[in-house]
Amino acid sequence: MYMKIQIQLKPYQHYVDLYDKKTVESCRRQEKRLFETKEGQAMYQLFFLFYCGDWYKSKKNTIEKWMEKDKEVDRFIEKCHAPQDIICLQCGRICFADFETLERDYDGSNHKILYMYECPLKHLPKRAFYNTGAEWLPKPHKCAKCGSDTKDENIRTKKKVKTIWTCMTCGEIDSYEIDLGKEKEIIDENYDKDRARFCLTDEKGQEYFDMIESIKGINRIAKEIEEKESKKDIYDKVATFKKLKITELEELVNKALENSGYIKFQTKELQVQREAFLPFVVYDSKENRSERASSLELNKILKEVLKETNWRLSSDGTSYRLGMLTGRFRAYENEKDLISLVESEK
Repeated sequence: MYMKIQIQLKPYQHYVDLYDKKTVESCRRQEKRLFETKEGQAMYQLFFLFYCGDWYKSKKNTIEKWMEKDKEVDRFIEKCHAPQDIICLQCGRICFADFETLERDYDGSNHKILYMYECPLKHLPKRAFYNTGAEWLPKPHKCAKCGSDTKDENIRTKKKVKTIWTCMTCGEIDSYEIDLGKEKEIIDENYDKDRARFCLTDEKGQEYFDMIESIKGINRIAKEIEEKESKKDIYDKVATFKKLKITELEELVNKALENSGYIKFQTKELQVQREAFLPFVVYDSKENRSERASSLELNKILKEVLKETNWRLSSDGTSYRLGMLTGRFRAYENEKDLISLVESEK
């Protein structure tokens, strides 16, 4: 009868039980450590509130990863096939695969399937090949005393399999025994009680998440208060700024440019990227004012009039051509941006 590899993917509850078992084992270890010191006993309730909560937080994702890993192994098994045309080393007949087993590294990676082949006439030795086509060859047992080859003998009973190796040179005898009897299952009488204590239900898990969010909110508020206290002068400065709309900005700039020789000031369409920029154009009507002097004077007027507002002249300044000057204002729309502005200007 052909022995196939069992499907690796189990019902969802199997993974829940496995995860809960790991949770209980870990929590028991932590509980034992806590009760070894007075300090640990004092923080017991608080510690376990977060420790059990962290185990619950990782539960769903961990189970999904376990299931996906087993699905991946099943897909690997499905696409693998036993190598064909394996012949008996005694009679040359084609052997047939009668057993397969999955091999992988300790961490579950590097899957391989080993297929066992039997001769139709039951000749020995049997042969074994991996799904890659490579043949598995047993390592010869050497005498522990003199290092020579040994002759092996297998003795099997209902409960045990015993292998005896006899050295063909010095006669030294070595043996190894496998107990086929089922190990007596150890009943963990406290497991169900500890599982109820350490493994949060979905309802309790949601309460934990809500509590964490509340704590984060409190910490966030406390951090904001602390920051405002440490930067009180900056926040006080920001509070004095006039937050102008575009029409209010135009009115303010027009008033500042009166009697300065700059005329026909107007803004263009607002440019919104990561920041908001407002292009503008103005004309210099003052005779004999040089290009450089015109730009410097306009920059000076604009910087002065804007310093108590949420607008600033863009860092690229103004450009002059044939008496027409162009530039951009940058808007600082929220408190965070204004804080950064004041810090940079300090």
